[in-house]
Amino acid sequence: MNLLRLFLLLVVCFAMLMVSGCDSADDDEPILMRVGERAVALKAFQQEFREAFAEDAKVSSGVQQQLVRTYLRRVLDREMILAEADRLGIDVTPEELNRVVAEATGDYPPGEFRQELEQRGLSEELWRRNLNRSLRVEKTIAAAMGQVPEADDAAIEAYYRENEEDFKQSKRIRLRQIVVHDEEIANEVLGLLRQGADFAELAREHSDVPDTLGDEQGWLEPGLLPPEIDDKVFTLPAGRVSEPVSSPYGFHLFLVEESQPPGQLTLEQARPDILERLREASEEKAFRNWLGHLRAEIPIQVDWELLAEIE
Repeated sequence: MNLLRLFLLLVVCFAMLMVSGCDSADDDEPILMRVGERAVALKAFQQEFREAFAEDAKVSSGVQQQLVRTYLRRVLDREMILAEADRLGIDVTPEELNRVVAEATGDYPPGEFRQELEQRGLSEELWRRNLNRSLRVEKTIAAAMGQVPEADDAAIEAYYRENEEDFKQSKRIRLRQIVVHDEEIANEVLGLLRQGADFAELAREHSDVPDTLGDEQGWLEPGLLPPEIDDKVFTLPAGRVSEPVSSPYGFHLFLVEESQPPGQLTLEQARPDILERLREASEEKAFRNWLGHLRAEIPIQVDWELLAEIE
């Protein structure tokens, strides 16, 4: 995972998990770091660190020090971006915040999300404040990155030639299935299929799995299905229906609608993947350069003696 994607993932996770916040510090609290006009208290940093690395609570002192230093760099980067947001006047509107809150809480039954927050010792107000901060970080990064230019044909072709091994394709199949709970029913359905009945129609009538219903599942490669199913379907000729295959979900009848042998993807087939890879590489480079610029422009002070208290 590249640095930009990792950073955004961490930002979102911290917004969901953090009890403490580093937006401000009381006058009597020891300050661990100052980034521009922003201050991060030692207590807030300790709380964030404990929540981020709860599973690593029992580690050697050397590993603990490495974790603390790694996390310190993450917080410094975040605070630099927020300092830049302060400078540019980038904020989150109430409508933007409410929309993201609705997306985050929409799948919870009434009251359950608030209960989960309370179990973590987090008020809804503080959670929303942390979420607002994370959205400011995302908006500031988006404003700085702008629109990354799309790679041209020459760059795409050069990448393909230099990485041809990446574009070797395994055997692929398009698969349909009917799942029933009883082996006798599976054999009855198989008999109907062998007499020429329509697979999709029988799936709608008999399948216990409503989200398949004989529809295409897309291209599948070996290793994506449970071994007991994988072994059967990838030796099945296209157009042939399998014998009933038992699994924890019931008894399956599989139809391989189409099969593609292994081979080398052409440049045109590989183009969408290459475009995505080159775009991510360009974003990564731009993000690193931008962070480097912020580090050079924004004054940073760290109290290393205070940091040693938690290392």
